[in-house]
Amino acid sequence: NGVHCPEVNGYSCMLRLDAQEPSPTRTLKPGAHATPSPTPSPTPTPSPTPSGSPEPTPTATPTPSLTLQLDANPHDAPAMVNSGDTDVTPTALVSLRATASEDTPINGYNEVDFILPSGQIGGRSFAVQLFHESTGRRNRHTDTFIGSFGKYTTTDTTVQFQLSPPQVTIKKDETWLLVLYAIETPHATSSPSPTATPSSAPSPSPSASP
Repeated sequence: NGVHCPEVNGYSCMLRLDAQEPSPTRTLKPGAHATPSPTPSPTPTPSPTPSGSPEPTPTATPTPSLTLQLDANPHDAPAMVNSGDTDVTPTALVSLRATASEDTPINGYNEVDFILPSGQIGGRSFAVQLFHESTGRRNRHTDTFIGSFGKYTTTDTTVQFQLSPPQVTIKKDETWLLVLYAIETPHATSSPSPTATPSSAPSPSPSASP
């Protein structure tokens, strides 16, 4: 069902990891019939364990958890990498940091919905970039660029991205950073037509002397 991010100044998000990628609906042609699934064969009943050999106790595997921190209009977000040939500087709208309590593998298809305040969608294009963040001396952050994603859909207040990075593992206590960038769409302005300047009337020719 996804993980809800905290709300900050009207900005929020929904994160779905290892989600099921939407597949096109298969339709049957007229007269066609769906093939029924085979009936599963009965599972054999296991034989009882001899009383002299106790069964091993299974080892409990810790359940990983993610800690999410969302910042609106972040001042410390890295500049967008490879923003393209544009005179408009991309604006970082949202930064989302994820820290794992245990090693957490992320496979395949993921989705993230960025919920924005009203009026933030129109006249813009969007991109999301993924960074690995490390902290050095004096708490200085180093953001290593991982990848950029530009496939998204929008509603009045939501930008949804479909993320399919290669298989990665968020190591314990590592911080991964998602940044949502907005690029203003330039509006074409037509230059006004030049106003015709009226020509000055010709001065009368001097009359000839008799």
